[in-house]
Amino acid sequence: MKTVRKTIALLAALSLASAYAAGTTAGAAIGNQATASFSDASGTNPTTVYSNAVVTTVSAVPSFTVLLNNQNSSGTPGTNGAGLTPAGTASLVPGQQASFKYTITNTGNVTQDTYSFVTQTTYSATSGAAPTTPVYYTTDSSGNCTATAATTSGPLDPGQSATFCVVYTVPTSAKTGDKLGTNAIVALTPHTITSQSYTAPDGTVVPGAAVTETAPANDTDNWNQAQITRTDTGQVGPNLDADADGKVDPGNAVAVTSYQSPDGTPVTINYSGDSQNAQAISTTTSVTFLNTVKNNGNRADIFNLSTATAGFPTGTTVTITDTSGTTIANTGSLAAGAEYTFRVKVTFPANSAPASSGVAPTVTVTSTSQNSLPANGGAGAQTDTTTDIVNLPGVLFTDSVNGTPTPSAVSKTVTTTGATTGTTPVTFPMVVVNNGSTPDTFNLTGTVAVSIPTGNANPAVTYYADANCDGVADNTTALTSTGSLAAGAKSCFVASVAVPQNTLPGPYTVTQTATSPTTGTTSTDADDKFTVATTQNLYTPTKTVDKNTAAPGATLTYTITGSNTNNSNITKYILSDTVPTNTSFVSVTASMLDANNYGFPAGAKLMYRFNGGTWQPSATPTTVPTAGQKVEVAIDVNNDNTIDTNDILKPGQGISETFKVTVN
Repeated sequence: MKTVRKTIALLAALSLASAYAAGTTAGAAIGNQATASFSDASGTNPTTVYSNAVVTTVSAVPSFTVLLNNQNSSGTPGTNGAGLTPAGTASLVPGQQASFKYTITNTGNVTQDTYSFVTQTTYSATSGAAPTTPVYYTTDSSGNCTATAATTSGPLDPGQSATFCVVYTVPTSAKTGDKLGTNAIVALTPHTITSQSYTAPDGTVVPGAAVTETAPANDTDNWNQAQITRTDTGQVGPNLDADADGKVDPGNAVAVTSYQSPDGTPVTINYSGDSQNAQAISTTTSVTFLNTVKNNGNRADIFNLSTATAGFPTGTTVTITDTSGTTIANTGSLAAGAEYTFRVKVTFPANSAPASSGVAPTVTVTSTSQNSLPANGGAGAQTDTTTDIVNLPGVLFTDSVNGTPTPSAVSKTVTTTGATTGTTPVTFPMVVVNNGSTPDTFNLTGTVAVSIPTGNANPAVTYYADANCDGVADNTTALTSTGSLAAGAKSCFVASVAVPQNTLPGPYTVTQTATSPTTGTTSTDADDKFTVATTQNLYTPTKTVDKNTAAPGATLTYTITGSNTNNSNITKYILSDTVPTNTSFVSVTASMLDANNYGFPAGAKLMYRFNGGTWQPSATPTTVPTAGQKVEVAIDVNNDNTIDTNDILKPGQGISETFKVTVN
């Protein structure tokens, strides 16, 4: 009896603990035995007798439920995804892993039931691809999905539950609006049930009847559904400002200003909306920009990087690198919301100008989402662009024909007097064009070296405004600068050279330069010339006599003056006279003339020659010349005691001679 009481107590405890809805556990014995009690006729000796014992064995009524994520419905079945109502959904992105947790509950009356996982049916409720083959996984003690694959669950007693997970991957080709999923199918695995015996009050043990468990139908309506939202997009912009809002990402609180080119080039790069600007100078040969890509999509993506150039001079190259200088073609994988900063290095020749006057050379940087490409299931290439601008300086300084730049050799002729004072102007219409891509100012300078009797001179080159570009100066106000010229703009000037009157004949080249004091860019015009013509004077000497009439024995004094009246030097200048008929030579004296005060070299002296003899410094002849014989005077400029082409007389230099004779 104690045994019976213990068994009853245990069953009662299990019943209270499980509280399952299916009733008595399969195999349990329901026994019964009746008794009859009576006394004999004397009313004594009471007696109890037992009936035979009978037993009923509780049959197996197996059942179970499978619910998705603790829902109270498994959804509405459909055919291959069509017409079904999923029990649960998840919003996912292409390539993402879907994980749905299910709960199995033993709602039958069979203990230690186990359940097997049947290969699932996948579906797509739209035209997209179905998910990858789903896999069942176990859960840990906290109900979280593990990485351990499972084929069964249980065993479970009536009222007990267990959880499992169904995991699959959404195809990367899935598009926004696609609906796809699986149907987790669970089957009960029947097992042998041990029937309990009934021990009657009189101690009779009656075995229970055999009980067989027959598996119920598989649970096949456990539909789940991944609903796809696909966002394949990104932005590329200036350094740390992918969205080009003028503020540093991601906090968007700090205003973006500027930074130095990271390659060490002394160039400041400034932000302006979705573009960056770098002002190069004449010696700049490279600028490196920093650009930032942001993945605005809802999953990891790779962004291809490319560039296109416009307006750069021949020889320009563009390279995309990471921040360490390694050449790259894409960003590598970027998580959703992540950013990647890279370099765009632009290299160009020094002293180069934009390909088109006034047009800013521009690099267009393009980022392309690989996820968005049709080959990857995307709807079409999703791109974004930003611009990196290199403002190159440039200037053209050349001859002007009514304002049209005309690079050609211009030659003019100038006539001078040979005087030591005064100038003769010669003018050249000029034009300055700002070929750079930003406003600039250019200083104007001109130089020319001319020969004068005393050596060289550098006459002034002065510039005057010529607003209407007609080649005539507007006023007499000298200018040294163009003032600010807009990109592509031009300004006309008249260059005036003050040619000294004593400039020696010959061609002279004027070199003119326009230079930016800011960028250092320079343009030089060195093909304008002027020629000082030689004046064709005959150097005619003048001669006077002191008497119009004279008696025999009288002295006649002749004064003869001859000098270089040209604007160029002359050589071997000899002043000659002849002893007149009916006269006798008395004397000759002379002096050197220097009308322009050039001065004679030290040692220069007068030389005399009589009747074709030898030149001598003395005015006294060795043999007195007679009528018809020559008396000659010259200047030995280089003091070599002879008169030749090395004896140079500058303009205004000459000889004054006094020649005396007596009348026979």
